Amino acid sequence: MKIICIGDSLTYGFGVNSGECWVDLLRNKLNLEIINKGINGDTTFGILKRRFEDIYNYKPSYVILMGGSNDFFLGYSIKDVVNNISTLLNELKEKSITPILALQPPILTDMAEVFWCDDSLNYKEVKNNVLKYVNWAKEYTTRNNILLINFHDKFNLIKEDIHKYYSDGLHLNSKGNKIMFTIAFESLKNSINISNRLLNKK
Repeated sequence: MKIICIGDSLTYGFGVNSGECWVDLLRNKLNLEIINKGINGDTTFGILKRRFEDIYNYKPSYVILMGGSNDFFLGYSIKDVVNNISTLLNELKEKSITPILALQPPILTDMAEVFWCDDSLNYKEVKNNVLKYVNWAKEYTTRNNILLINFHDKFNLIKEDIHKYYSDGLHLNSKGNKIMFTIAFESLKNSINISNRLLNKK
């Protein structure tokens, strides 16, 4: 069984050491081939453009797809993101590859504004667009029977201050990536036929 994780910096593991990204932690937990195809700064347009090289060439059984935030930062609309994501999800199903949609953790606008100091970016607007996208994605995946890894809502359910899990308001630190791993593992373990013998006991 082979899994491709494709997306932007949240998939790549921006800001954390090798082995600390949630994708690395998932690979270490499962006795499966998990390939990280996250690219810092990528958009859903970029993901679509490279899907043949970074997905289909590998002939995976599953694809975990996460993206959209950078589209909003660049001024693309929710409609653009929805069209790109739904296009890829449908195409994966047509090719008998099981799609799994992951929803990015929430943006912490106060932290991002201080860290990035970029007055040209409206973090509150991007956060609102992400929320609208998340709401669409939850409805879409339910209606189309697509597995969802909902990092966004799971982080919002954490009762303690979640700032300590972020490095800059947009990206997660090593502690935050551990939480992402736990959310992903719990979402996947009962849904992709992971038997006990596949679990890495190390």
